[in-house]
Parts: sequence; C-alpha cells; structure tokens
Amino acid sequence: MPNYRRPNISGGTYFITQVTYQRETWLCSEVARKALREASENVIEKYPFSIDAFVLLP
Repeated sequence: MPNYRRPNISGGTYFITQVTYQRETWLCSEVARKALREASENVIEKYPFSIDAFVLLP
C-alpha cells in the first residue's frame, strides 16, 4: 500500500474522489446508498467532521 502524506490542518477543507472496484455501478441501488449513508454516519460519530457536499455519479 502506498505511503500517502496527509496534511492535518485544523479547519481545513478537503476534496476527496473515490471510485468503486472495477467502476461497478452498485451505488445506483438504494441498498448501497443506504449502506454508504450509515457507514458515513458511523465514522462521523467516531471521528467528528462535517460534509459540506456529497455527489454520487453513476
């Protein structure tokens, strides 16, 4: 796994881009979107941060 350098700037804004494995369109299903939403809520509960915008593209 690559050794990424991640700056830690208090109050900073970050732009994150992700892609699914082999660009599968599984996020188009309601079940997958619900799972992603719940996972995000669980992470935010453990590591408080805010999401200003969230876009899912097929």
